[in-house]
Amino acid sequence: MAKFRTRARAVDLLGKQQIRDEVTAISELLRNSYDADAFEGLVNINTSNQSIVVWDDGDGMDAEDLEQNWLTIGTYSKKGKIQKSRKGRVKIGEKGIGRLAVSLLGDQLLLISKKRYKGSWSLLYLHWELFRNERLFLEDIEIPVKNFSSFDELVTFLKNNVDELKNILVRNLNDKNNWDADKRNEVITQINSFTINNQVFDLLKLNENRGGGTLFYLANIDTTWDWNIYETQIKDESLQVRVRRLKDILYSFQNYIDLFDEELEKNTESEEEKKEETIFIPKIHINGKPMEDETWFNQEDIGLYDYALKGQIQNGVFQGKAFMRGLKSIENVRAELTEGIDRRTLKDCGPIKLKWYFVEGSADLSSLNKDEHKRMNDKLNNIGGVYVYRDGLRILPYGETGNDFLNMEERRSLRARTYLFSHRRMFGFMEISKAENPNLVDKSSREGFVENATYNYFRTVGINLLKWWAIQYLETLKDDGKRDSYINYYKSEYEKAEKARQSQKDEEKKEKEHLKDLRNKLSRDTNSIELLTNRLQKDVVLRIEEGINRITNANSRFNQEQFFYSLKLNLYETISQINSVKIEINPRYQYPYDLLDMINTHNNRITVEQLNLTTFIEEELDKLKQKIDNSNLKFKLNVLEQLDQAIDWIDDFCNNKYSKLGNSYSISIQNLLNEVSQEFLQVINNLIKENKKDISIYLERLAVIKKQMIQQKLQSKAILLAEKNHLEENIQNTIKEFENVTKEIQEKIIIHEDQLRNSTEYKVIKEYLENMRDQNVINSLNKDQFLIGLLKKEVDMYRDISAVGLAAEMTSHEFNSLHRSIKENVDVLSKALKPTPAWPIIEKVRQAFESLERLHQRMSPLYRQSRSRSKEINLKTFLESLLDYFKTDINKYSVSIVNHIPNDLTIKEIESVLFTPLANLISNSIYWMLDRERRELHFYYSDTDNILFVHDTGTGIKEMDRLRIFEPYFSKKLEGRGLGLFLSRDTLESRGHSLYFEDNVNVIKNLEGACFCIKFKKETIVEKYGVEK
Repeated sequence: MAKFRTRARAVDLLGKQQIRDEVTAISELLRNSYDADAFEGLVNINTSNQSIVVWDDGDGMDAEDLEQNWLTIGTYSKKGKIQKSRKGRVKIGEKGIGRLAVSLLGDQLLLISKKRYKGSWSLLYLHWELFRNERLFLEDIEIPVKNFSSFDELVTFLKNNVDELKNILVRNLNDKNNWDADKRNEVITQINSFTINNQVFDLLKLNENRGGGTLFYLANIDTTWDWNIYETQIKDESLQVRVRRLKDILYSFQNYIDLFDEELEKNTESEEEKKEETIFIPKIHINGKPMEDETWFNQEDIGLYDYALKGQIQNGVFQGKAFMRGLKSIENVRAELTEGIDRRTLKDCGPIKLKWYFVEGSADLSSLNKDEHKRMNDKLNNIGGVYVYRDGLRILPYGETGNDFLNMEERRSLRARTYLFSHRRMFGFMEISKAENPNLVDKSSREGFVENATYNYFRTVGINLLKWWAIQYLETLKDDGKRDSYINYYKSEYEKAEKARQSQKDEEKKEKEHLKDLRNKLSRDTNSIELLTNRLQKDVVLRIEEGINRITNANSRFNQEQFFYSLKLNLYETISQINSVKIEINPRYQYPYDLLDMINTHNNRITVEQLNLTTFIEEELDKLKQKIDNSNLKFKLNVLEQLDQAIDWIDDFCNNKYSKLGNSYSISIQNLLNEVSQEFLQVINNLIKENKKDISIYLERLAVIKKQMIQQKLQSKAILLAEKNHLEENIQNTIKEFENVTKEIQEKIIIHEDQLRNSTEYKVIKEYLENMRDQNVINSLNKDQFLIGLLKKEVDMYRDISAVGLAAEMTSHEFNSLHRSIKENVDVLSKALKPTPAWPIIEKVRQAFESLERLHQRMSPLYRQSRSRSKEINLKTFLESLLDYFKTDINKYSVSIVNHIPNDLTIKEIESVLFTPLANLISNSIYWMLDRERRELHFYYSDTDNILFVHDTGTGIKEMDRLRIFEPYFSKKLEGRGLGLFLSRDTLESRGHSLYFEDNVNVIKNLEGACFCIKFKKETIVEKYGVEK
């Protein structure tokens, strides 16, 4: 009776020769780690010592698992009934050959594993060249497998007795007849030189600490793959694709697109914790360089699209929602997708969940702003496409560059306007499950699905949905379809945005130039004020001398008086010239505080000089007035002569001088108004001219009709009776045409008037002139300038705040990523160095790290404020906990804390609302007490007014600075940002509380330093028995 026998090379045929390349092999090994419920999987390639480590912290294997499952080809451990892991993951392996992917990476394999909850360790050791020998049968090969009861026993064996494994493995090469002599010698040499590096022991210790996991240590790595291409910039397109594929494993391994989208929609902490439980972090390091790639999609990117489709295909029908982001349009849609499907040959594949996103190729057609569009365009050029996932894990090669399984590029090449979708414009996924899509099965090579009837159905309904989305929903065949309307709208919006962006740049440029010119002016004006003052003083002296001459030669007392007051007016006008060098603050611009101080100093100096000149003038005029009074004695006029002079003066003033008062000002304003009115009229006339174009085309028609009417009128006088009826008919037609044209003209006139009346130009000019008429123009202009300046300031401020917030988020994320690894490694060091003198140092490091961890936990409310809830907070306990954050500085600088807050004072509030202001006040107090001998920080409370006092013994706050301390960017610290107090007050006021500075006159304690008060909203104070005040 005959039987099948299996030669050893069958393993090589099913393994190495079935796998496409090293990227597919790595992906397969990380899938196995995922199946094992690992939190983390690492592939570490080291070309310098020709080794690769594949490691995870999953559930691991014992000796029985190694022999009955791992070494059994085509095992049924994942086949049949859908199995879920301890973490609820659906196990993806089913053919029992995925583990053979490891043979693609290196010739020698040491597999070490610890099974979770058992405590025992197991290992096996093999050389893959045994399975490439055509003369050997599988049953002839002996593979050493060992079991260890503890980690220490395993480590001892690996360090001292690994030759035992080598000897067992070398016995497989004893029969020289089965081997080529050179190959045999090469394999024996490799086995004998096999060593284990220190990284293996470090990772095994991590497995011990985490309770389980598996490590593959591969030596004599396969030279087919050039790992150096992943470290350098390469131009070869095919190599670039391979590099991209490897990086994609890290970020597209799981369906993060769906995960991010769900977080955007729901974003609850319980769901987040649940997802964190099932998350898997794949890592690939090549020669010490992590391949983590931040250019893949992130949560923010999921909201950056023009059109999106989300829903499910089932039984040939798509049901879901269609999104047009720019128009904020969401529609429930249904589409039949069975066109071209022969039910006899194509089998329904089960439900398909999908989310597709499309970005218009040109920025001026997109709802994304310029920066967003560039970012998404760059990403889509590299990683765009539709990915396929099963139970949350990616199926290769769908979504890779060059894999056009939905024929997007083929259709687009036929007619891009109609079939607008392509890999470079789209991203998204189609997701199936093992339970509901059992007939969509992977090829043995792990390169996509077996192309059976079910796969053809899966592919066809996807293609039909793309067609429906383009033609039926977006109406790409219509000139006025949805997409055309959308892009026309955004063309207009883009042009407006570009103009606004350019205006913003121009505004920023003007502001920079203004501030630069101002600094230059201030540096130059140091001497110019003195020069101008001296010149004005000389002018004053000269004018007084001229005035004295005129007054002395006056022929009457009235003329003397007139000349005197004329001189006085002239002198005051002269010294007012000094104001020309004063600097006026333009509220439109943001002035740095150092520049404001320079301007104030400059203007104060001018004011002082002006006062000095005024004093000088008044003294000289007093002298002159006294002379005039004395000189009146020489005018010996009789009463009648005096009356005549008086009458002449009155007549001259009333009929001449009075009417000319202020004429120069009136003329200057009139000239300005003429210039402005000409500009305004030019704008309106251009607008009228533009709008009249539609009506002007009728002028020629009217001229033709008029000419025709005149001819008909002349003809009627000389026409024969027989032709009269025909002429009357022509005249009637002409009149009818005239009436139609006049109707069209009247309609156009209505439109014309409406367009003019509603035009932005007309409205702005009319409003501006009405403001002038109502005498509000100056206030309006100043208000506009002030509001523009305020808005610009707020934009800059929130840009800075967002940058700080982003940095804090990134720091928190990095801390969370590194926390676990640091903690475990410090624990390992602490245990390993306990008997040595270095142990106390390690203990200090561990304690410092634990302190840092506690502080980070206290900071967590800042990162999740949007999801925080109000809760009852014992203020004294909260403050004591917060002071721990400053423990190092408090001890270092010997700061005494005096906490007189009542033990039972409870505030119902969000933690972060209290955290930010109190942390800022404490930080400021410590800083401003550094140079003081007495360093005390007091906290006390007024139950009557619901006020918390934060009072220190620092330098206090100067009176001139008290009005500025809550302004953004004002800071007296050397490296201060000037946002702390502003944000603290803003945060408290947003919840109905208030923050203010209290001077030392009204404080309860006399401490001389700064005292800040937080007045709590009455409704947030909780009494002892839980009843709000």
